Amino acid sequence: MSTESDEVFERCVDRLYGVLADPSTLGAAVAQAAALFQASTANYIQTDEFGDVAALASHGHDESTLLAFVGHYQAFDPAKRPIIASRVGEWFANDDEFDPDRTSQREYVNDFALRAGMRWFRGGKVYEGRTGSAIFSVQRPQDAPPFDSSTQTLYERLRPHFGRVARLSSELRGTVPGLLGSAELFESLTAGALVVDQRQKVLRANRSALALLCDSGALRIRNDHLYASPADLDAVLSRIIRDATGPLRQARVLTLNPEEALTRRIQLRVVPVHRAPSHFNGVRDDVALLLVTKGFSAPATVDLRQLFGLSSAEAELVALLASGFSPAAAADKRGVALATVRAQLKSIYFKMGANSMAQLLTMASAQSAFRFDGDKRS
Repeated sequence: MSTESDEVFERCVDRLYGVLADPSTLGAAVAQAAALFQASTANYIQTDEFGDVAALASHGHDESTLLAFVGHYQAFDPAKRPIIASRVGEWFANDDEFDPDRTSQREYVNDFALRAGMRWFRGGKVYEGRTGSAIFSVQRPQDAPPFDSSTQTLYERLRPHFGRVARLSSELRGTVPGLLGSAELFESLTAGALVVDQRQKVLRANRSALALLCDSGALRIRNDHLYASPADLDAVLSRIIRDATGPLRQARVLTLNPEEALTRRIQLRVVPVHRAPSHFNGVRDDVALLLVTKGFSAPATVDLRQLFGLSSAEAELVALLASGFSPAAAADKRGVALATVRAQLKSIYFKMGANSMAQLLTMASAQSAFRFDGDKRS
């Protein structure tokens, strides 16, 4: 890749991991990926463990094409695979890749792709796990040049980043129901956590949240309701919660104290929860889970080992760096030579696919808000 292409790739990776902090930026990440592949259109679709669409982002498609895409996906039924083998959902059931020259799904090319203005396309499954699946593809119209072999190389380079983001976001959704159903698990969450309804009534809050609310100075609980000050910030908070608990069910992120240093900033992530659990005193509407974090949170080493394939020593080093240690300070803390730390960093950069310290810390810290004290997750 050229230097310019490398820069576009880095911007794309940064955008992807930014989705974990602010899910509303998924569309921008897909658009950046389309630019990386010099594609006219692109789309990303993620399902939950039940096969329902959990996230969908498109770049360059008009509304009718997007609706047709969703319609083709929703027509897929594994029990009727011989009948509906041409549907987009078939790609979730196998490891085939989107390639019009190699696909055995000729019906897909004729029945959907050409009608949607897509003649050349590449992509495939980027994630599959117990909490769902995800696919990403890029497309060009018939009058554009086809993708060449370098596209597949680039796709394979980007795939693990898409996969990690899909895995972390799907595990976040999968964690929420059990989290809300267990007071002990809710309290053990290292991030501050609150559950609120559409009227901002606080249904549950853990000790970490109460401490962070006091520290922020911008949020407070009064008469069992959550408020923000000044008034314009409270209006923003109300709108964000309405978006999360209303028909839109949109996740949002609100940064408090933005003028403060990074370590002092309070970040409020609002996660929609479809249909409140019955134990919330008869609440039957959608609620929102609010995660409150301060600055960078140090990631758990076990998560780093599982997610990025790091060794125990490498994971320990990344956790120290994410906690604010410099490489030299981390070497002193661990009682090893700085040359050892530098050698480990080289290996870490390679395994994580990061090209800068800022990107490494973003990738490592993105999943840390959903950590628990001890090993209490089932």
